[in-house]
Amino acid sequence: MHQETPLDQISALSKESVEKLRQLGITTAEQLVSKASVPGVLPGLARQMGIMEEQKAQHVIDAVRACLHPDMQRLLSAKVKTETMGLGALPRDLLDQKGE
Repeated sequence: MHQETPLDQISALSKESVEKLRQLGITTAEQLVSKASVPGVLPGLARQMGIMEEQKAQHVIDAVRACLHPDMQRLLSAKVKTETMGLGALPRDLLDQKGE
């Protein structure tokens, strides 16, 4: 089973950003990458992290994603049919492949 990566272990994030994200209930790199992938969410996350430029925020998210295990990167980049599963849900067959 995969252990999640605490945000405070990610060097691409400042301590201030980690604390601001924690206040939003985002405590792991996996949660941040997942939420940032939802269309329209990145600008709000950027503001919460104190980043005013969306492109810079995307670079930060990419750096966080690069810290994840390759299997988790693949899972989080999988296309999801949101009309049948809701936003952010991973298809059960992808999770089953991981043995989770």
